[in-house]
Amino acid sequence: MGFFDFFKSTPSPERFTGIAAKGLRDAGFSAPIQVDQDEFRLLLGEDGKQIFNLNNFYRDYCRVDKAERGNVMQSYIQSMMGQELPKTFAEARAKLLPVLRSHSMIEYVALAVAGETDLNKLPASSPFSADAAIMIAYDTEHSMMTLTGSTLTDWNVSFETALAAAIDNLRDATISSFEQLAPGLFLGTWDDAYDTSRLLFPDVVYQLGIGGEPLAMVPTRSRFLVASSNDSDAQLTMIALAQQFVEEEGRQLSALMYRYENGRPQACTPTDPAVAERLAVFRRRSLAEDYAGQKDMLDKAHEKNGTDVFVASFQVLASNETGRQASFTVWTENVDTLLPEADLVALVSTAELEQGSSGPPKLVAWQDLQAATGAFEQLPGRYPARYKPANFPSPAMRDALPATEL
Repeated sequence: MGFFDFFKSTPSPERFTGIAAKGLRDAGFSAPIQVDQDEFRLLLGEDGKQIFNLNNFYRDYCRVDKAERGNVMQSYIQSMMGQELPKTFAEARAKLLPVLRSHSMIEYVALAVAGETDLNKLPASSPFSADAAIMIAYDTEHSMMTLTGSTLTDWNVSFETALAAAIDNLRDATISSFEQLAPGLFLGTWDDAYDTSRLLFPDVVYQLGIGGEPLAMVPTRSRFLVASSNDSDAQLTMIALAQQFVEEEGRQLSALMYRYENGRPQACTPTDPAVAERLAVFRRRSLAEDYAGQKDMLDKAHEKNGTDVFVASFQVLASNETGRQASFTVWTENVDTLLPEADLVALVSTAELEQGSSGPPKLVAWQDLQAATGAFEQLPGRYPARYKPANFPSPAMRDALPATEL
């Protein structure tokens, strides 16, 4: 901690780890606490397997007035410390509620405990969409504890049964509660940590009577937006607000747009091309953040266990002339690589590297490259998807592949 940190209105991340650890101690937490400055988290308990990530805590702590920081501290510490779960499903049932979380959050937890043999200690979840999952929380006045597989095993209850009970509980506590932000655009106003879970209830949304089919977004854990499928301007505003909420609040949940099919929310592509392109831009930005976080975790894991593999980056390319965007990654010949799934792949040959070629590498479409070289091997259980490619294209094959431009 630097001397001048004492005089700053906002503590540095390094100082904040100490503030958070002290808050835990003051609240009565007696187990060992390890500070992990590189990952900005605290590792709790004898084995350090209980992880207290500090990013959201730090953001919320710094953006309120000093007089309010004690309340933020108390809220996070109480939530982290929680309480003991009931011993039986019957005892817990009335306080179970469904929660939506990003797949990237689950990926972070999975990579953080890489090597853990008991996977039942991970949060119990089921896929909800391409970038989100549904989980179950045990809710009390001061804490929300997501259930693990081992808890469900101890209770002798299936995930499906516990989830059904959680959904019933939330439905019983839900009435329609939206604020109109603009013509054809609404925001959920429950403000109880389960706003986005109401996406599960189409009847609550249809009560708005917005004309046309409702389209919804849940960009962060606390923001539930609804717009009319007949109003492109409302949809464009919804996407802009979604991006604003992510930037201001963090806790990103989903970068997709949803509509109801047979009473269930399903990811969809807007029919208006301008709206579809704006949503694709938002989705690429979200994927770029998810891939960056995943790459950082994988790089550290590979360094720790001595694995020699290059984790390629996911980047976004924009045309100065047309303004169109595409994601791209780089595949270099003779380099053991894990590729992200991108729109385009830049191919770099060993010959070009040896010759010091100064020209830009050839950009080819992902689908064209896969068709020419054979299917890439997808790593199981990774989000976002990672692939292990093989059979780098020969010079003749590369020349035959159509180049792609924005």
